[in-house]
Amino acid sequence: MKKGFRRSALALIATMLIGCAHSPFASNDRAVDDEKAEQVREIARSMDPEAAEDFDRANASKVQAVADAAAETAAKEESDLMLPGTGEMINLDTARKVPRKPPEQGKASLNFADMPIADVVKMILGDLLGENYIIAAGVSGTVTFSTARPVTPEQAFSILEMLLSWNNLALIYVDGQYSVVPAANAVRGNLTPRVGAAELARGYEVRAIPLEFIAPTEMEKLLQPYAREGAILKADNARGLIIIAGSRRELENYMTTIDVFDVDWIKGMSIGLITLEQAEAKTLAPELDLIFGEQSQSPLAGMFRFIPIERLNAILVITPQRRYLDEAERWITRLDQGGNQPGVRLYVYDVKNVKATDLADRLNDIFGSSSGGSSRANTSSAEGVAPGMIPTELSSSSGSSVELTNPGGPKTQSDNKVSQPSNFSSSSSSTGGNRRASGVPGSAGSAGGDEGLAIVEGDDIRITAAEENNQLVVRATPAQYEAIRGAIRKLDSVPLQVHIEARLLDVSLTNNLQFGVKWYFEDALDRLVPPPVPDDGTGTTTGALAKAIHGDTFGEITSAGVNWIFAGRRAGALVSLLQSEGDVKVLSAPSVLVLNNTEASINVGIQIPVTSTYFNPITSPGGGSNVGQSQVQFRDTGIILNVKPRVNPGGLVFMEIKAEQSTPGPASSVETFGGNVPIDKKTIETEVAVQSGDTVMLGGLIQQEDNRSNSGVPGLKNIPFFGKLFGASSNDGTRKELLVLITPTVIRGGAGQARELTEEYKKRFQGLSPLIEDMEAAERARAEAQE
Repeated sequence: MKKGFRRSALALIATMLIGCAHSPFASNDRAVDDEKAEQVREIARSMDPEAAEDFDRANASKVQAVADAAAETAAKEESDLMLPGTGEMINLDTARKVPRKPPEQGKASLNFADMPIADVVKMILGDLLGENYIIAAGVSGTVTFSTARPVTPEQAFSILEMLLSWNNLALIYVDGQYSVVPAANAVRGNLTPRVGAAELARGYEVRAIPLEFIAPTEMEKLLQPYAREGAILKADNARGLIIIAGSRRELENYMTTIDVFDVDWIKGMSIGLITLEQAEAKTLAPELDLIFGEQSQSPLAGMFRFIPIERLNAILVITPQRRYLDEAERWITRLDQGGNQPGVRLYVYDVKNVKATDLADRLNDIFGSSSGGSSRANTSSAEGVAPGMIPTELSSSSGSSVELTNPGGPKTQSDNKVSQPSNFSSSSSSTGGNRRASGVPGSAGSAGGDEGLAIVEGDDIRITAAEENNQLVVRATPAQYEAIRGAIRKLDSVPLQVHIEARLLDVSLTNNLQFGVKWYFEDALDRLVPPPVPDDGTGTTTGALAKAIHGDTFGEITSAGVNWIFAGRRAGALVSLLQSEGDVKVLSAPSVLVLNNTEASINVGIQIPVTSTYFNPITSPGGGSNVGQSQVQFRDTGIILNVKPRVNPGGLVFMEIKAEQSTPGPASSVETFGGNVPIDKKTIETEVAVQSGDTVMLGGLIQQEDNRSNSGVPGLKNIPFFGKLFGASSNDGTRKELLVLITPTVIRGGAGQARELTEEYKKRFQGLSPLIEDMEAAERARAEAQE
């Protein structure tokens, strides 16, 4: 009851997590990695280890689908470069500063009523501030001004500069005294650019302000609405500075405005480099500009800049709002469609999990031309046609069609084309492949699904493997590549690995085992395991021995020999039972990790020389002795195990097994066989299907040896009836059976399961504990040194 509750809870958790993986509100739309599945496995292990295995088997296809979606999204993200900015385009701290408060108490009050400018200068600059001054010729004008309360000397000086500016005059400090001159003549011949704070200015001055982030010409455009006419003297892009002129108060305003706008523009802007897969950058960029750019005549005009990068076939998106960057990427992805474009392009795909050469072979088998896997093969086939004959090109499509062109005129190779609903003519080549096929122009089926691929008629597909960089180079139209890429991503998946544990046992058939292991197991199940006894109605009960022997036994899978499948690793109990009944020797216990659908070979033994050919000439040249020649081959003997696993999505492992035990015969028979030693062989070759983690037992190979000997006094031991008194005779026989136990465990690419396997082997090899401890200590020391 408790186990049923645990499995129900696990199913609920798995459904929730996998549902989140496919939620439309998940980040990156479909970007879900293997961490979701690993979380479910960890929860399952903590609740019920058997339930964890059930989850792996039942949800393998779903987890694989999620992994494929994550790989597809990751591949797209790797090709795109998204740099979200801060969105801050001005210096907010400077812009928020509050102007300085004037002092509470001043020293003098000013009241001018239509007073000449010379008298105003005398009262403020001469009488109040006590400074020497000169008034240039031609300076004139009147001023009307009054203060409500007394002002400080600093305020009075600032008021004087303001009153002079009303009359287009300026106050400059030259040679230790002030001069009142027309504003147009203030700079030339009188002032030089200086640096420093505006508070240090003494009258009308020139400041050279270096800029950090913005070009001076752009800053000039920003300053023009806030500066007096003629205040901006120079914007020097080469030196990265802007030169301005003005009074102390004006310089303060100008420099504050510059500080507000002179910020890290790139850090504030959001920039994305989005690689196109179907459309061309130079074609799509103007379309995007019409939708979002300055030409859109919408409120978003000016918020985007789309720059085509033709070399990368990508679009550079620049926007001040980081939220707009994601929207731009979505719209570019929607508009990135090849449509019916007839142009052929070159695409490069980075293969991640398999060999590019193998993947190219598979794709060329599908998309290769009927005449061969390269353009050279097509040329040779055309040249090999008899004179006066026209080659006919066959291709596959979804229906029968016949295309005959140019009737009555001279025929060419392209005029005679027949299309039939047949399979693709395949040719394997890692250097490329062509295919001409008739179909629906511009349409592409979903690669890796149930729909087929329709190729635009007359276009070539070439797929080449760049072995140095493990890349695929595909020459195709955008519509063709869209379907081919789907097939590539399906084929370029993380290969499964299978951990194979094998034990080869030599069982002496004595006592209860005298009729063989198969008979013993069947008899033991009948004699030692009582039938299930009903309990209180909730289930059945069995004894510990029944659980040890039965496990989750699925029964006999074939009638040849002993072939049993035990769920989990419970075959160890059966081996212990065999050891209690007779002599069981472990001949070999190899363990190997192999890729899915790849043969693993384990050989523990020696190679012995075997003379395969012997040549003895009748006569020797020169009248000498005959010299024979022989050819020697070496044969593997010992324990040889070849296993080729093949895993289906549900976790069922199909295995092609060939086990062999071979031993050289006695040396006394060397002369009998022409100098070669006979080889005694025991071989098992079969195909089985077991679940990951289950154990299959193969057996039934029984060998019987009879040894007869007669010893005694020569002559007397052969006397009838009485010879036994003078000698001894023996008649011994031994019977042995070879058993093979194989346990495949699927490693689904997760780092957690691989680590568990490593930890398990660490525990097995106790003799390596000091070495492992030293390695771990060295690793910790290396990590501390790096920190």
